[in-house]
Formats: sequence, C-alpha cells, structure tokens
Amino acid sequence: MTEGPQEVTEGGKDAVVIVSKKEWLERAEPKQSMAEFLLNSPLRDSDLELPSRKWKTRPLKF
Repeated sequence: MTEGPQEVTEGGKDAVVIVSKKEWLERAEPKQSMAEFLLNSPLRDSDLELPSRKWKTRPLKF
C-alpha cells in the first residue's frame, strides 16, 4: 500500500477511502472514556436545562 489513504471512486464520484489497518486502529481508539468525555464537557457546570420528552412506547413481544 502506498503512503496515506487511498480514495476509490464509483462512477466518477467519491465512494470510499481505504486506510491501513494500523491507521484505522489508531483513529478508532477512543482518546478517553465516555465518562471522562462527559465529565470534561464545557456544559457540565452550565445551567443548561433540557426539556423532558414524553416518548411513546409500545409493548414488545418476545
């Protein structure tokens, strides 16, 4: 594989990008856990209030 991502087109339009497995794994690895992400949010200490939503539910048959 040559250096960097490889672009593939379909019908002259960009379709997919191929990257090495090493690069994919490096980019897919989370930099922090979800808990750390939420704790570090700039909105954490704001007084932002989101309205509660009334979701319609339906019974599930198993």
